[in-house]
Amino acid sequence: MLMKQQHVAIMLKQHVAIMLMKQHVAIMLKQHVVMLMQHVAMLEQQHVAIMLKQHVAMLKQHVAIMLEQHVAMLEQHVAMLEQHVAMLKQHVAIMKQHVAIMLEQHVAIMLEQHVAIMLEQYVAIMLEQHVAIMLEQYVAIMLKQQLLKSKPRV
Repeated sequence: MLMKQQHVAIMLKQHVAIMLMKQHVAIMLKQHVVMLMQHVAMLEQQHVAIMLKQHVAMLKQHVAIMLEQHVAMLEQHVAMLEQHVAMLKQHVAIMKQHVAIMLEQHVAIMLEQHVAIMLEQYVAIMLEQHVAIMLEQYVAIMLKQQLLKSKPRV
C-alpha cells in the first residue's frame, strides 16, 4: 500500500511538473510572439522611413527639374520681350522720321508725344497681361505642389 501511495505521489509530482512545464512553455511562447510582433513593427517603421526618404528625394528632384524648366522658359520669354522692345524702338524711330519729313514741326511734335503715350500704354498693357499670365502659371505650379504634398504616402 505504501508503495502504491509513493507511486501515486511520484506520478502526481511528475504530472504537476509537466503541467508547470507546459505553463512555462506557454508563457515563453507568448513572450516570443510579443517580441516578434515588436520586431515586425520596428521593421515596418524602418521601411516606411526609407520609403518616405526616397519619396522626398524624388519630389526634390522633380521640383528642381520643374524650376529649371520654368527658369529657362522665363529666360526665353525675356529674350523675346527684349526683341519685341527693340522692334518697337525701331518702329518708333521710323515713325519719327516719317512724321518729320511729311508734316510741319508742330505736327511732328504732337505726333511724337502721342506715339510716346500710346507706346507707354501698350507696354503697360503688355506687361500687365504678361504678369497676369505668369502669376496664373505660378499659382498652378504651387497648387500642383500642394496637391502632391497633401496626397497620402504609401
